[in-house]
Amino acid sequence: MNELDERLYEVFDTYAHWFNMIYEDSLFRIEERESADLNVGGGFDRPTYGPSFNLFYADKKFGEVGVSRDLLSDSNDAASLDCEIRNAVFLGFNDVHDILYTLHSTIARREEIEMRTSIDRAMQACVWNQIAFPDLSASVHLSVNGSYVTVAEVQSEMRSGE
Repeated sequence: MNELDERLYEVFDTYAHWFNMIYEDSLFRIEERESADLNVGGGFDRPTYGPSFNLFYADKKFGEVGVSRDLLSDSNDAASLDCEIRNAVFLGFNDVHDILYTLHSTIARREEIEMRTSIDRAMQACVWNQIAFPDLSASVHLSVNGSYVTVAEVQSEMRSGE
């Protein structure tokens, strides 16, 4: 790990806390994982360093979120967030959409239509795969490239609203 990896951990140190604040009136929770390796996705054939989290609904784990440096970007502040939600059909469309929207908007502030389109595509792929492969449990997978700066801004806004 280098100092850029360490900065990523520093920025995401309280990520689970403020995610859970957003969902404090629901059964959704996020919990940081012990492992420093991210193996949720990221488009690489190998794990990359970064914080990773488990997603829960009540006491059932239903997915993972991983954050890593965006190694394809020239910016030192570039980050990539990958989320995989398994058995999404049991959670409800709106709940899954809301969680993906929250995750997307915390790392990349884009036009609302662009964020919603990205999320809708991820959810449509899940439906498509469920139809094409009915014996398998389809997952929703969302990858978002963004910036540490956005995460720090969102955290700052949430702190000022506490």
